[in-house]
Amino acid sequence: MQSKIAAVEAYLDGLDKKDLSPAPLADRVKYQNPLSGVPIEGKHNVIRFLEQTFLPAHQKARVVRHIVQEDHIATLWEAETSFGVVTIFQLFCVEDELITELRSFYDPREYLESMGKGR
Repeated sequence: MQSKIAAVEAYLDGLDKKDLSPAPLADRVKYQNPLSGVPIEGKHNVIRFLEQTFLPAHQKARVVRHIVQEDHIATLWEAETSFGVVTIFQLFCVEDELITELRSFYDPREYLESMGKGR
């Protein structure tokens, strides 16, 4: 259980450092969030997507709670951003200490507005 939480926290630490290259993402990781619409597959594609959409506004991740059930970790966390705090619920699948799937749930309006795509 601890190694699965450690993988999630290493990912969040990568967000804080704006460097996801050391994050324990599997080569065939799948990622989906409200901004992606469809799943993004592959470590390189996921990192590039996050660098273009999420990381420019991200400042700090604060974990509220991890819930672990077998290979799945549900993490409620707050993202301090350049436009305020965004509450994110993220579901991770961690297998052999690598994150194989991430799915994020949050209100994307602030991100869209910060990218000039809002209202």
